[in-house]
Amino acid sequence: MRRRFFWSLLGAVATTLLIVSLLGALITLSVVRAQTRSEMERQISQIAGLVQDALVSDGVDLSTARTRDLLAEGSAPTVRRLLFEAGRVAGPEADVRLVAVTADERIIGNPLPDAVVRQFDFGSILSGGVVADRVADLEGRAVVEVVARSVAEIGQTGSVLAVVMIRQSDVLELGSILRQMILPLLVAAGVAAVAAGRMSKWLVKRLADLRQAAGELAAGNPDARARVEGADEIAEVATSFNQMADELEETRQREREFLMSVGHDLRTPLTTVSGYVEVLAEGDVDPAEISRIAGVLDRETGRLRRLIEDLMLLARLESREFSIRREQVDVVAHLGETIETYRSRADAAHVTLRYEPAGSGIVDIDPDRLDQIAANLIENALRYTPEAGQVIVRLAVDVATVRLEVVDTGTGIHAEDLPHIFEKFYVARKYRRVRPEGSGLGLSIVNEIVGALGGEIEARTDPDEPGTTITVVLPVSSPPASTI
Repeated sequence: MRRRFFWSLLGAVATTLLIVSLLGALITLSVVRAQTRSEMERQISQIAGLVQDALVSDGVDLSTARTRDLLAEGSAPTVRRLLFEAGRVAGPEADVRLVAVTADERIIGNPLPDAVVRQFDFGSILSGGVVADRVADLEGRAVVEVVARSVAEIGQTGSVLAVVMIRQSDVLELGSILRQMILPLLVAAGVAAVAAGRMSKWLVKRLADLRQAAGELAAGNPDARARVEGADEIAEVATSFNQMADELEETRQREREFLMSVGHDLRTPLTTVSGYVEVLAEGDVDPAEISRIAGVLDRETGRLRRLIEDLMLLARLESREFSIRREQVDVVAHLGETIETYRSRADAAHVTLRYEPAGSGIVDIDPDRLDQIAANLIENALRYTPEAGQVIVRLAVDVATVRLEVVDTGTGIHAEDLPHIFEKFYVARKYRRVRPEGSGLGLSIVNEIVGALGGEIEARTDPDEPGTTITVVLPVSSPPASTI
């Protein structure tokens, strides 16, 4: 991984340097060429003016002069001297020449390079002004900048006298500029390689720390945590890993507590059953006690059966190995029948059980799952409501939801326990002294069913009033309207 980091970083830096260098070279080339051409145009204009003055001082009459005589050796010595000085001032890379351009665009006078004669637009000089262009050799490579300016017309032939400046310079070529940048590029690449090496080493070290922490956690060390440095993506990954480790440790702790609670709830009735079985096995039992012992054994085995059934149901719910069969149900009437099955139990416990429905209508819902939700909530409320208390079941039905609310006047739930009451065995473990019966899985089962149905569940306790209120909201759909 370190090699991949190194080459990736080095490649990114090298590519960036190359692109920046090329752009810089192109911009520099464009600026240098523009400045060079502007300077040549300024110089050629000055030289043209000086040539005009020199011709006048040499007494040359351009209106009667012949073109070839004008350009012959020895003619207009001041002009020749002037051109020589102009070339010397312009530099060794510049060549200043005096030529005549005929009306048919032929060049007379000092010979010019063939490429210049073929490619340069001397015809534009006939109309006056400055003409500038780049001229390439036969192989298509740009080699010179050419600037020309007319000086004056010669006689009545339509020819003009012109000065031409040809400037050759490697500075004007992209290849030359790139060659000059090779050394800086190599130095920058070396610096980038060193920086990439250090960066890759630093990043890999941080990832190695994270990998070590993950290995320790996988090996069974619950205290393994990754070191968090900085505020970049690796630090975010390390933070997420530590959060995952914390949640995993919390899950393991809950599993340990779950197993301990299951063991306790299984051991208690088994101990009772075992004790009475031993008494019965000894045979010295008063016949009057047999009926009582049978009742105790039936109650304890029933408790074991409910616990095992709840564990199996919860396992299926958590793994989503159960079906949801929706059908059109009159929930008000259906839930009323379910509540009536608990009427005798409430009366036996001297608890008032009330049903307060609101709204009506047939909706699309799974009646079996609704029964499971209501049954667990009512059983839980009856279990924690003392004598002379009451349990109120409220139902509200509309076109989109079924809202079920179970209110009891029991001991209530402490505010700090409310976020945890839907965890397995939490309520039974914390409030066993209030009601030792029950598997402690009822609220967990309700929470799983509500989640599977796409609903919401909430528990709340008013500190100024006894009891707890648990509210379930389930989404439903009404049947289509009749077209009769």
